[in-house]
Amino acid sequence: MKNKLFILSFLFLFLRSFHPAVANCTNPPDKQHFQIFSESLNKNIDFSVYVPPCYDKRLVKGYPVLYLLHGQNMDESVWDNLHLSEDLQAGWKDLTLPYFLVITIREEENLQDLFYSDFDRAILESVIPWVDQTYHTCTDPSCRAIAGMSRGALWAADIAFNHPDIFGSVGLLSLPGSPFDDQTVHVLITQMKQKNGSLRVLIDSGSEDAYRMKSETFCNQLTFEGFPYSAEIHFGGHDNGFWQSRLPYLLSWVSLIWTRN
Repeated sequence: MKNKLFILSFLFLFLRSFHPAVANCTNPPDKQHFQIFSESLNKNIDFSVYVPPCYDKRLVKGYPVLYLLHGQNMDESVWDNLHLSEDLQAGWKDLTLPYFLVITIREEENLQDLFYSDFDRAILESVIPWVDQTYHTCTDPSCRAIAGMSRGALWAADIAFNHPDIFGSVGLLSLPGSPFDDQTVHVLITQMKQKNGSLRVLIDSGSEDAYRMKSETFCNQLTFEGFPYSAEIHFGGHDNGFWQSRLPYLLSWVSLIWTRN
């Protein structure tokens, strides 16, 4: 009898080790592409969703979400070239990253001046509501982050500082300047303080980046207002090589406050 129980227990553990819910939790994310209509743009907007392995709708809090924005003359596929999936998988495998969703969004009119573009409205009014309705997400601002490189960093800063009630963290790779004048920065930060809001900010630039001095404009504005932020300067230029080298750190930084589900 004891031998039969031992054999049955062994078979259970052996088969369990091959169960998808156990064996594949360190797999690459499942990348899913979508296209939805945006009323603010009056056309479709394309984006991809990177779903973590062992995605589970039973999680109490839901999954945190990171939104990523590309630069000029690019589309959202640039994140694949920067090894986004591989970096996520590595973080999940060595337990340095919690499980979270990543959304990469295409900006088709990426040469248009930000002031005249409704790309931000499309994200806020179409993409985010769709993601929250479609996936099991945590909708608290602390569970949402937005980040981008170059032009995408300008967008990320613009969106996050205007909507700290939606985003709790913003990561800016190779920020090519400030999206705000001094007065606007003062007003946005004053409003945030009055509402007891908060926003984590990372500004990460390459030492050889021709735009690095322009990014310091934004740093100086934040410093003058007494607003806390993290600033990083590492070797590299305004290019894929630098962004690829800094992407793992960006993923780690934005998810630092997210506990592993």
